[in-house]
Amino acid sequence: MLEPDATCPAIPLASIDLVVVPGLGFDRTGGRLGQGGGFYDRTLALTRALRVGVAFSGQLVDHVPVGRWDLSMDLIVTETEVLRPARSPPGR
Repeated sequence: MLEPDATCPAIPLASIDLVVVPGLGFDRTGGRLGQGGGFYDRTLALTRALRVGVAFSGQLVDHVPVGRWDLSMDLIVTETEVLRPARSPPGR
């Protein structure tokens, strides 16, 4: 994973309003399938930022498996639509 140069200033998580979140797949309820490291979920748990999943429409599936630590997306944006699922509690 690429990281900023050590000379870049740190940005407090509280000052972040929106996080663009990649994923392998998403479902229409806001579920996200990542790559299994939990990096995004651990960071998103520390902020109240809007969670925006970005994907191609082919990455939308009926259901992705979620665990109690997985956080739902507030919006999912594809090349053909913008989905606004209701935010659910972790693990739905």
